[in-house]
Amino acid sequence: MGDMVILNEAEMQIGLSFILQSVLKKYDVVLQEMNLKIKEDHLLLTSVVLYNQYHVDVLCEFNLKYENQHFVFENIQGKVEYLFLQFPIMSFLKSFLQDSHIIWKDNQIQYEIDLPIESLNLEDGQLQVILKNNQSVSP
Repeated sequence: MGDMVILNEAEMQIGLSFILQSVLKKYDVVLQEMNLKIKEDHLLLTSVVLYNQYHVDVLCEFNLKYENQHFVFENIQGKVEYLFLQFPIMSFLKSFLQDSHIIWKDNQIQYEIDLPIESLNLEDGQLQVILKNNQSVSP
């Protein structure tokens, strides 16, 4: 087993915000606000994005893991709100995100990205990241 890195909510929010900003930029979407909470074994994400100068609210819950060079977002539930309209998060994302790195399954999104990660585990309000052997963490 490799080294373990532990991230708290604030560190996870910074990391996820960085990833989301780079993905959303491809679609001319700006992440204006984001709040991430760890709830036992899943994550709660609330955000406001700007698309074509419209503010869109996003609320979703999901589990997160990393396996076979994929971030796996599982058991995704939530909604996207614009004015008085509400859309289920998965149907909205499927129609919006077109990326060769994304694999769609029922309530799951897999995002292909090769990282030196062996596994991820949500526990006690933190994300535990186990790095693959022969990888090191700088202090």
